[in-house]
Amino acid sequence: MPKTAATFITMCAVMRLAVADCAAEESEEVKLARMLQTLSKSFGLHQSEDKTLRTKLAARLFGCGTLYGMLSKIDISNSVRLEMASDMFFRASVTFSDRMIPSEFRRLAENETEHIFKLNAKENKREMFLLLRNCAGFSEQPQQVDDSILELTREPPPE
Repeated sequence: MPKTAATFITMCAVMRLAVADCAAEESEEVKLARMLQTLSKSFGLHQSEDKTLRTKLAARLFGCGTLYGMLSKIDISNSVRLEMASDMFFRASVTFSDRMIPSEFRRLAENETEHIFKLNAKENKREMFLLLRNCAGFSEQPQQVDDSILELTREPPPE
């Protein structure tokens, strides 16, 4: 097994905690609505601290969707839940990109996807762990969502 695949499988353990909530008791629409409500509330608290936060959040959510999608191809036993989580992140990203022109969002999505693939290729375990933790935080309780958004305020804006 290639090292990168082994790294991702190891990191799936972090993601399993985030997607365990994606069981059958609620529809994807209900989960997405709850996720968007929590994200929006936390975004509102921090948007004055960082004028580029909306763009950062849209990019990170897209990156999380990409990452969960990649993991769904590796962790077959959780692929359905990971794909559902991936879809929810992609849809949340589109929601937060509503003020962008389509070409700007496309560029942002391409850059974020490229960044994820570069992290995987470099086997940058620390940065990948931080990204996974940040992504997992977006689907947790309000305090973890708030912490994940606060982390974004400390990062430079996406290219």
